[in-house]
Amino acid sequence: MMDVILLTSNFLYSNSLDNIEKIVNEVSVMRFLTDQTTIPVPFILHSGTKQESPLALSPFIPMEYIEHETKMNDPLNTPGLPREQRGVLDPDIAEDKLRRLYAQMADVLLQLSLPALPRTAPHHSSTGERPLPSLPGWSTWELTYAAPVQFSHAPPWWLLIERPEEWAGGVEEWTRVFEARPRTFLQVMQEGEGQKIQRGRLHEGQRLSGAMRRSWEGGDFWVLYALRNSFAFDLVYWLKIDERFWGLVDEG
Repeated sequence: MMDVILLTSNFLYSNSLDNIEKIVNEVSVMRFLTDQTTIPVPFILHSGTKQESPLALSPFIPMEYIEHETKMNDPLNTPGLPREQRGVLDPDIAEDKLRRLYAQMADVLLQLSLPALPRTAPHHSSTGERPLPSLPGWSTWELTYAAPVQFSHAPPWWLLIERPEEWAGGVEEWTRVFEARPRTFLQVMQEGEGQKIQRGRLHEGQRLSGAMRRSWEGGDFWVLYALRNSFAFDLVYWLKIDERFWGLVDEG
């Protein structure tokens, strides 16, 4: 017997076309990933509009409930942080624990970088210390979108959990603390790529680790971050981008 969870959208805007389209797109993305990758996503049982839902509340998706002990964020977060405080990667996290978690995340990002869509429009379907567990599933895909391949070339900012513009010590301190994390992340990604190549599931031209390394070392990471995070664009542009392309500003 399968346990089921019911995903609904905001009741206040349940009749809006955007809300209905979001549900349709999320289902399409999850089915596409099930077909194209080995990323563990919940099995979709059905989806429907507000009018089709049992209580006529909102668009809905009944899907498989994935048994889990914790969220991905929890084993990475600094212990003892108040629930209301923004998460930050535990600075004292054991390296082997970090590598195991990063390896699973790296595998997902590598697989997400491989499928190519034949068009730019959305894809629609016709239808305490304990042993560290593996990540059993990835369940939230509502904000997924197709983008230029260069977007996948930047190492993920969330390796520190907290965003650079929200970091208590500022963007420059975030950069200094972050510096070591892509090295670990890209090491385990490179190892995973090598294993896939040996098994014939990947070829050399599909490696992602090299592109991510060049993005961070060359500064393209910040260009892509600013493009994807408009609320941080001004801060990131003046601190990390302007001088790279235009040189030092003559204040005289």
